[in-house]
Amino acid sequence: MLPALIIVCFIVMGLRVVNVVTGESISHDPFDFNAEVTLSQARAADGDEVADEAIDGNEETMGEGGQVAAMDAGDEAVAEGDDEDLWFDPENRELTRAELRLLQELSERRQDLARREQQLDQREALLEAAESRFEQKFAELAGLRDQLQVLLKQHDSQQEAQLNSLVKIYESMKPKDAARIFDTLDMDVLLDVVMRMKEARSAAVLAEMTPDRAKEVTLQLADQRNLPEPVVLE
Repeated sequence: MLPALIIVCFIVMGLRVVNVVTGESISHDPFDFNAEVTLSQARAADGDEVADEAIDGNEETMGEGGQVAAMDAGDEAVAEGDDEDLWFDPENRELTRAELRLLQELSERRQDLARREQQLDQREALLEAAESRFEQKFAELAGLRDQLQVLLKQHDSQQEAQLNSLVKIYESMKPKDAARIFDTLDMDVLLDVVMRMKEARSAAVLAEMTPDRAKEVTLQLADQRNLPEPVVLE
């Protein structure tokens, strides 16, 4: 039995080997070591081709995925570029410049208003100081006016006392003697004295005065008393 099996094995090993991948037939001699090496190389080569095909397939698959990924990356880049273009849009930059210019104008306006407010405050302070000085001067003038009125009253009182004293003196004198003094006396003083004298005494003195002087005194008295002018008989 064993010898028969050995014989069958040699027969099988001596058959031609067909490469399933390439379709080539390879004669195999069990006793030929070169053929064995050649068969191993052929199988290795076939394995390399299969590996290369697998790698090519993976590359194709990965290539499709890479293209998709590249397209996605490109879309994202375009989107980012659009965002950047939108952010750096000239109109947006112009709006930004307009806003900055508006802010600058508002700042200048605020500074101008602050300067005007400061000027108004200064003017108000000056007006208040001037008003205070005016009130002070007015108070001083009012004080001086009161003092002057007091002095005038005192003067009037003294003058009135002096005039009353003169009236008493002239009334006690003889009309002829008083008439000589009245002819040379100042008209204003004379009028004040005559107006304070009793009418009988003043009439007696006027009768002793010179006609021209007596006439002038009579006219002045009539003017002050709003009396009608006397009729002079010729």
